[in-house]
This record gives sequence, C-alpha cells and structure tokens, in this order.
Amino acid sequence: MFMDIEYILRRSLAPHEKQKILGWLCNYNMNPDVVVKAFFYSVEKKGIYKINYVEGIVRNWYND
Repeated sequence: MFMDIEYILRRSLAPHEKQKILGWLCNYNMNPDVVVKAFFYSVEKKGIYKINYVEGIVRNWYND
C-alpha cells in the first residue's frame, strides 16, 4: 500500500504520515485498496497532494 501511495504522490512518505494512514485503516475500517484509490483520486483527479485532504476523502467515503 505504501509503495503505491508513494508512487502516486511521487515522493516518499514520512514516518508520521505512515502512522496517520495506518490510523485511517483502523478508525474508518477501510481496506488498503480504498485508501490507495483515495490518494489516486486526490492527486490525479483533483491535483491535490495533501494528506489531510485525502483523509477528508476517506472520511466522506466512510460516512457514505
């Protein structure tokens, strides 16, 4: 999962970012593939590379 996310972001993830993403898997009961798709949607469709924005996408998908 992290390799896919780093490829999408075109940079390495910091350790605290990896911790945050792992928290999403637990807090939002998300499949890692869904988290990767959220990063792809954010970067490729919206052009936004911010981790907090992706968290918002994951949270909205969880609520829906």
